[in-house]
Amino acid sequence: MMSLAIAGLAAGGAAWYLLGTEKGRNLCHSLSDSARDLSNTVKDKVSSRWNEMANRAEDVADNMNRKADRMANRAENAMDNM
Repeated sequence: MMSLAIAGLAAGGAAWYLLGTEKGRNLCHSLSDSARDLSNTVKDKVSSRWNEMANRAEDVADNMNRKADRMANRAENAMDNM
């Protein structure tokens, strides 16, 4: 029970510092800006990697289609030559 009271006092003190003082509000804004910047950076990196992977998958699919077409042509030629 005592630990809950101490935790409550600590949370209240932190909230007062972050919301009740100019320095705390500045810190809160700074943390918010940093979190937003980090989120944007992660989003940009994930988007970039996703596009790279999609392009690679498209290249592989195109390559496989070309190979399948060549094999089909070879099979037709082989059947024609029989």
